[in-house]
Amino acid sequence: MEQNLAVLIDFENIAAGVDKEKLGKVDIASILRRLKVRGRIVTARSYADWGRFAKFKTPLLEQGVTMVELTSHGRNDKNRADIALVVDAMELAFTRDYIDTFVIISGDSDFTPLALRLKELNKRVIGVGTRGSTSKLLVQATDEFIFYDSLIKKQEQLQQSSRGDNGGRRRERDRDRDREREADPSPAEGGLDKDQAFALLSEAIEGLRQDTEGWVLASIVKSAMTRREPAFSENDLGFSSFGRFLEAGKKLGLVAIRRDERSGGYAVDIAGDHPHEDELPTAASQPTRSREPDAPGLPSLGREASVLREALAGEGLDPLSRSVRARLVGLVIDLVLERKERRRRTNMHTLRSEIVRRVKQSDDSALTANRARAVMRALREAGAFLHADGTPVRSEGAHFSLQTEEIDPILDLMDVCYLRELANLGLEEPPSSGALAELLLDDSSAGQRIEELLAWISFEADIPEDAELQPTDQSAGPDETEQADTEQADTEQADTEQAEQTLSEE
Repeated sequence: MEQNLAVLIDFENIAAGVDKEKLGKVDIASILRRLKVRGRIVTARSYADWGRFAKFKTPLLEQGVTMVELTSHGRNDKNRADIALVVDAMELAFTRDYIDTFVIISGDSDFTPLALRLKELNKRVIGVGTRGSTSKLLVQATDEFIFYDSLIKKQEQLQQSSRGDNGGRRRERDRDRDREREADPSPAEGGLDKDQAFALLSEAIEGLRQDTEGWVLASIVKSAMTRREPAFSENDLGFSSFGRFLEAGKKLGLVAIRRDERSGGYAVDIAGDHPHEDELPTAASQPTRSREPDAPGLPSLGREASVLREALAGEGLDPLSRSVRARLVGLVIDLVLERKERRRRTNMHTLRSEIVRRVKQSDDSALTANRARAVMRALREAGAFLHADGTPVRSEGAHFSLQTEEIDPILDLMDVCYLRELANLGLEEPPSSGALAELLLDDSSAGQRIEELLAWISFEADIPEDAELQPTDQSAGPDETEQADTEQADTEQADTEQAEQTLSEE
């Protein structure tokens, strides 16, 4: 489960430990990359006399760390940073209830009482420090302790393995590059090349496996990668989807992948842990299967519809069934309206957390946390969440409102989203309207509605960017828009006639 992290750095302590053990320059970026696999870093603060550590200011700024200045004065300043860190930690614990994990980057035993008290407040505590300079008391007081020297060594090993020093692996990588339909572009400024991207993949899986045994869903792996390196994009590397990127990683011997029966997408694990795992075909060539019969609330699908569902699930947009989506969308609407009545703003993080919590408490066996997350992602991709200026939501922490508070129009928005995603995947054969209707509408005979939505998508694509077209519903087709305009004109004419009759009587 994604966590919200508060990172508090006793910089003087960690810098002294790294220097004492001759580990080079303190690499805060590597520490934060290791932490981002756990969740979002919502605040990061570092405490020191920055006049003494001026050379570290730029690296800290680049990582978004706030530097708290504690200017030295005389010889009695040893505990100033410690006290400031503890005060901030307790303030955050009592005023930021959404922070569930505190990271203390220090090896000082003085922070042992702080770690114990945070655990009493039901906060998870992670410590980071050098092996030779960290107090055993602090290690035992935390929920988890990451040794800086081990972290740096592991990262170097991952980078070396991802560079493909083995000649056979390099030849396989070259063949894979030749098979890519698109040319492999050079990384943009601030972007990643393939070696760096595969190193990031290995690093993310290694980190996730420390918390989770066995296979990890591909969507979780990608989230962990983008949290560590926001510039990562498989499309920039020539891959049409994240699934294709994972397939290339498997061929290089970096990861093991298999189909996840429940989500329909890929599950990922460390290479070598599954030596007898069969070679997996790509999503386009995968033999189709119907939905698992024991999945509550999800009807069986035919051959073609099942392939389409797997393709969407591989992108983290599992369409489930229309009835299950309707129940989850109803929960989303209810929660947003509840917060609106209580005059509380809503953002993506709070909404997702609350929806998952309610689903887990629900007696409806068809509603699961993974299904709720898939629907939340589809709603965001469909543009159902809008900022005050009418633009789609852009970040997890930004406040938003619903485009509409009715279930059916939102379901239509999601259908358009799924259809666009399938078009972007570049399937070998265009899907039939009957299979799309079976997948999205739970009714294979409703192909006409699918054709209307496809026609509307094509109509929108032909509209000039500067055209001011504002349909009442993004999913409404041209006929429905024309009908709405006619009804509005009739209403205006009736109002005019009523006004003229009133004037005549007077």
